Amino acid sequence: MERRFLAAPTITDGMILSLGFAKEFPSSQDWANWAKFWGRFTLPGLYLHAPLGKWIYATHRHWEWFHDEDSDTLERQVEGGVEYYLRTGTGRTRATQEYIKTVTHLDGRVPAGMPSSVICAGRENSVSLVCSGPKLAVDLAQPESFFTFLTQWGGDWMWTDVTNEGPHMKWVVDAIRKGTAI
Repeated sequence: MERRFLAAPTITDGMILSLGFAKEFPSSQDWANWAKFWGRFTLPGLYLHAPLGKWIYATHRHWEWFHDEDSDTLERQVEGGVEYYLRTGTGRTRATQEYIKTVTHLDGRVPAGMPSSVICAGRENSVSLVCSGPKLAVDLAQPESFFTFLTQWGGDWMWTDVTNEGPHMKWVVDAIRKGTAI
């Protein structure tokens, strides 16, 4: 869990969700209770006792940081491209997992790594990797038509005599309402 989610969001947090939720106004005590709960429920460093596992569906969260394990590079998704951060140390402690910003590409590319959490390392343009998660699930493409959707279920023989005259499936709704659907 990221430490920034234990306190009220700041103006610099930006948009992190693709869904719109109703505006909420938790009190200072609400935030304190929230932080206390997660402090008790997690291991030191806000780690869950057992990882959640791989993503099943696409997330509604906009991830900013990614870790490419093959190149040991941190990637920060920015508007129009990616900033790349290279590791400065070779050890395993957090102090040696500092990454320094080296280059920005604003050519529309997307990060290749796994979603990650970072913290500021104390120096300008430097961060430390806290942890990485599994690769994000990809959104499944929507079928181009209702019949394409049906055939994806298999059993093509069930749909051979079903016809549709028009651009919509209103007849299905009408048949269900009238009780004439078989």
